[in-house]
Amino acid sequence: MKNTFIFPSKKDWGVMSSQDLDFKAAVEFYFGKTTFEMEPFLINHTIDAIDYLRYMPGRPFRYYTRGYCRFILDKKFEKFRFIDLGSLFSGMLSLLEEKALEDKKILLQIVDVVIPTAIFIANEQNNYEISDEQDNYDPYKDIRESIYGDFNIKKDIILNALKSKI
Repeated sequence: MKNTFIFPSKKDWGVMSSQDLDFKAAVEFYFGKTTFEMEPFLINHTIDAIDYLRYMPGRPFRYYTRGYCRFILDKKFEKFRFIDLGSLFSGMLSLLEEKALEDKKILLQIVDVVIPTAIFIANEQNNYEISDEQDNYDPYKDIRESIYGDFNIKKDIILNALKSKI
């Protein structure tokens, strides 16, 4: 198994095509930065931060996905009042589901954080059930099933897709 903790080198990123704007943006935002350095980007631009992972080659994808999974599992998001949990949780589950169905090999090398992250996010949806009629309603923490769908369904798809290779 490849070491997914190794910082991605220029070679790991491959050759950048001027035609692939998504890959170009991923390189522009991520190249040369540690996962710790990317946390402010995840906090302030959650949707983009997760979306750019889709366009990365293997090692960079695994490196940054592992970092973001650790961010979630370590509950670092709780320190930030304005992080959009719906975008964080839904975005990460959607990314993991997409990769589990289309390129599970890339996830198998970081399965030690992928599976716990999927399970954690699915379980957290119940902990953050909020009514917008509550006095202390916080739209940044609203991850209701009626808005984002049932996270358990995505979790089950991820686990079942990966199960055949584990």
